Amino acid sequence: MLESVDAHELVRIAREAGADVFRFALHNPSETGGWLVGDLDFCEYLDRYRDQQVLLIVAPLGQAPAAA
Repeated sequence: MLESVDAHELVRIAREAGADVFRFALHNPSETGGWLVGDLDFCEYLDRYRDQQVLLIVAPLGQAPAAA
């Protein structure tokens, strides 16, 4: 678990880099379905953090490769 000071520094750096930063309590997945991030079932992955406060940083790294 990140210490509060470390988390605040991480948020500052992420925002300076142009990333979107979200802080929220993580609860049950929505009823609309799940997400795949690469080959990772993101809903399944995030389930381990259910009912905890989490920090999500989203930063684009470029275009996704074209589908074959």
